[in-house]
Amino acid sequence: MFDFKVQKIQFALFPKNLDLTDKIKIANDLKSNAGGIFDGEPTILPLLNDAPPEIPRIILKSKDNVFSCNISNSRIDFFLQNASAENNFEVVKKDYLLKVESLYKYFVNNLKTSIGRIGFVVNFVSKLDDSANKLLIQTVLQNDFYFAKSSKIKNISLIFSEGDKLNNGFDVNRIIQIESLRKISDPADDKLISIKYDLNTSPEKFKESNLTYENIKSILVAISSEMENNINKFLQK
Repeated sequence: MFDFKVQKIQFALFPKNLDLTDKIKIANDLKSNAGGIFDGEPTILPLLNDAPPEIPRIILKSKDNVFSCNISNSRIDFFLQNASAENNFEVVKKDYLLKVESLYKYFVNNLKTSIGRIGFVVNFVSKLDDSANKLLIQTVLQNDFYFAKSSKIKNISLIFSEGDKLNNGFDVNRIIQIESLRKISDPADDKLISIKYDLNTSPEKFKESNLTYENIKSILVAISSEMENNINKFLQK
């Protein structure tokens, strides 16, 4: 029934002691370490020291805008966007995780950056044979739910949040957002459904955590395996 394709992936590192004094060197190092994917022109922002820590100081991109990396004092985000419509997660993840590994290995092993937590978010989209709204009403809301009787509904968005523990012992938050979508070119067509699958290590343990290269690799293996196994299960009765 479902054939979920990867639309976007985001990997985030949350550092505690990232030193961005030499931004040009870091940008050049990452371009070298990432196997040439950041072949676009880098952006180095000369921000004042008191600028908000979440504003990127370094922005790296591929020429085709598929890959990008934003580096700020408080977080490092690596994106894959505009993924091929033909790619399932099991096809995409192996190559993506290898690229991600070159990044966190550089920050943890080369720059000796202390990492308090990480996040991994994948946006999935699937085409349906029938209405996504109808599917969500039938499987989640049930037909006697108030809004199930409405003929005015344009979209449905559901968010589920859980606290859990991975099989390697790390505490995580799991956030699943399920949403019906409509084509901009044909608003009557709502035969698309998206799932945003967000797994991140506990922010409550940020100060005490110091994730090693091996920790991060192990967490990403566990997270990506869970996503691959579960993505088609959420809307099954």
